[in-house]
Amino acid sequence: MCDYAFPPGSQMRLNPYSPVNEIRARASRLLDLISSRSLKTVCGYNYVVGFEAWRSDFGNALFRG
Repeated sequence: MCDYAFPPGSQMRLNPYSPVNEIRARASRLLDLISSRSLKTVCGYNYVVGFEAWRSDFGNALFRG
């Protein structure tokens, strides 16, 4: 997950170092895949956070662009 978005929380944004169209398409696919899963924890490059909070922030980051 750490390559797609950072930092955790309401300020989460998609990785600005990746091609915009590619990161958005793959992040959207990832959100589709994980939406049907029962996960508890997400690990990033320097954080560990609860899945539900992360999923909400990730979805917001994806739609904010």
